[in-house]
Amino acid sequence: QFKKMSEVLREYLNLLDEHDDLHNLFINKIKFLLKQLEILTADDTNFYEKAVNLYGRPDMACLSASLKILSESKNAGYAFPKETVSPEEMAAILKNEIKIHDIGWKVLITCKIIPKITVSGKDKTVYINANINYTFEEIERLKVHEKDLCTTIETVTNLKFSISF
Repeated sequence: QFKKMSEVLREYLNLLDEHDDLHNLFINKIKFLLKQLEILTADDTNFYEKAVNLYGRPDMACLSASLKILSESKNAGYAFPKETVSPEEMAAILKNEIKIHDIGWKVLITCKIIPKITVSGKDKTVYINANINYTFEEIERLKVHEKDLCTTIETVTNLKFSISF
């Protein structure tokens, strides 16, 4: 489905004149959509590269500000929650959530991903990092986020894709 969407977008690109200011608005939007589709179909080996290509890398000022906030929280006595929920427990929780909402996706534990959890629209699978535990506080957030992401991908996949000029 994503491949078909990409093909249609590329066809529209060929119809547009890059020297026309109005057309350039559409060209930029289509290029952005194509990059988003690439991210949705990326495997774990090139996801990061494609995300950086689309959204860019955070600059040093942003990274420094983030580190400052984290260290201030730690210095103020904030204790990060303990990661006591195992990957197996998180997988069971997400499998149950997906079953309750009749989404029909798989949940697999893998050691081949860097993030805690990755959702792949390509193979309709939620991947859980086997090397990381989760905090109790993360459970509700991840249940909602992953369920919503799966249903959004399902919705986009099932839409008839059209653009009008």
